[in-house]
Amino acid sequence: MSIFDKFRGTLSQARIADIVKEVSRERNWRLEIVKASDGGEGFLECFPGKIRHSVVSGPFGCPRRVRWRSDGISAAVEVAEIVGHRNLVSGARPLDATSFGVGELLVEILGSNPQSVAIGCGGSITTDGGFGLVAAITGTKFERLPHLSAYVDTATCFVDAARVFGRQKGATPKQIEWLARRLSFAADLYQWRFGHRIHEVEGSGAAGGISGAVFVLGGKIVSGAQAILHRDSVHASVSKCDVLVTGEGYFDHQSLKGKVVSAVLELGKDFGKPVYVVVGDYDERAVEETLAAYPTVRFASLVQRVGFETATKSPESSLAAALLELPS
Repeated sequence: MSIFDKFRGTLSQARIADIVKEVSRERNWRLEIVKASDGGEGFLECFPGKIRHSVVSGPFGCPRRVRWRSDGISAAVEVAEIVGHRNLVSGARPLDATSFGVGELLVEILGSNPQSVAIGCGGSITTDGGFGLVAAITGTKFERLPHLSAYVDTATCFVDAARVFGRQKGATPKQIEWLARRLSFAADLYQWRFGHRIHEVEGSGAAGGISGAVFVLGGKIVSGAQAILHRDSVHASVSKCDVLVTGEGYFDHQSLKGKVVSAVLELGKDFGKPVYVVVGDYDERAVEETLAAYPTVRFASLVQRVGFETATKSPESSLAAALLELPS
């Protein structure tokens, strides 16, 4: 069974699935591919229903056409569609990026009275604590949202979001400290306004605090990968398979905190199945700790096999070659 995450910047989840299919035909494997996401890019593909389109504000105020999904009963929103890295066309502006467009889209979706809304909180460039989202919803009839769930890919709490993720969103050390103070202020304000203390809630720092905003509005925070992969249909398939194969672009300690790979490792442990993890590269210490906790896991690194240059310039053939070397 194949349950891959994307290799960010090189291979999409869909392209990885094609490569796995090609290898499985060559190796004569019986293959089942499960779509998975930890809340970031690819989140919409894990839910039923038709793709819909709306025009909302991007992270810097410019209108953009975004996708979401609905089957008429439930809906799914991918934060990365609205405020993701694809919006960085002229350099990082971490102090200015706002989640207002996420709130605009939620107001539109909630107008059709769905029973539930899943929000994939990963891959954002915002660190506004969901302040924009709350501003868009405030004054509407949707100020309490118990049927919303924020699917997160991290355990980071609200007030730590800037210090943990600010650098990868382009913030300088001074900007990170400013953003951290703004998050602390937002947490205090939310507690006064909504009566929920969000400061240290696990997972509330996902998407720069958007998950925390969902929480104070009455929604839930759930582990994205765990929630998607711990469905009855997935469990039934895992129980029948021989091997689980998973992977991502870079495996480190963050991979063990809510990412797709960590959820697959747990599935392997729960069902007594060996797990092969194929990655672009890995942090050796994280691998050592993983092997100590999951003795039946085996790792393969494209960089270790063919070198950094080949792995990045020819990721498709590098991944195919690594998969071909897996035991039958």
